[in-house]
Parts: sequence; C-alpha cells; structure tokens
Amino acid sequence: MINADFQFGDWDAVANEIARSVAVSPEPFEDATIANVDDLVTLCRAQCPLPEGVKKGYWSTISIWWPNFEIEVCDDHYELYHFKDRETGIQHFDHRPGEQFRADFINQLPTLETPSRLRQSGSQNL
Repeated sequence: MINADFQFGDWDAVANEIARSVAVSPEPFEDATIANVDDLVTLCRAQCPLPEGVKKGYWSTISIWWPNFEIEVCDDHYELYHFKDRETGIQHFDHRPGEQFRADFINQLPTLETPSRLRQSGSQNL
C-alpha cells in the first residue's frame, strides 16, 4: 500500500524503505537486483532530489519515482519511464552491478535545483 502523504526525510530513509520492501516480499530478489539498487541510490544521493516513493515492482524489482518519472531496477538493467501528456516514454539501459553508469543514463535523472543552478537556467522562482 502506498501512503500518498509520506515524504522521505533523507536518502537513508529511502534505503530503509527499499530494504523493507525486499524483506517483506513473498518472492525472493536476485542479489544483482539489490546491488543495482544500491548502485543507483549511491548515484542519486549525490545529484537527485529525494524521490516521492519506492516500492516492489510487479516482478522482483524495485521502482523509484519522482514527478512524471520512474525507474524500475532489474538485475541487469534499468527501465526509465517518462510520463508526459498522457504518453509514456520507456528507455532501457543495460547495467550490471558495479559498472560505470552511462552518461546518457545519468542525464535522464532528476537533478537537484540549487539557487545558483536556478539562476543560471533563468528561473525567477527561488
């Protein structure tokens, strides 16, 4: 069950919710899936805002989402879902645990909007 009012306080809370989702799953997770989740969370801690939620996917995968964007983490790849104007764009990125992330994958991730970054982009809403 997803609580729409819940907000993560930090990335440790995100990691704890992922661990809880894995622990309560009736189906086991592949070690590679969990390692790929760890790789993604490590990357996201440095450059992404906190997600709106995480949950077990339909299969033994983990889904992490932000507004209009979701990543499903599998044992050997990530699936990215972009939601816009009633359409869903889906991208597949191969990734094995411990591998470097491709730049085109990193460029798809939501980024932290710092005041200096907002000024550079021309936004007036700080």
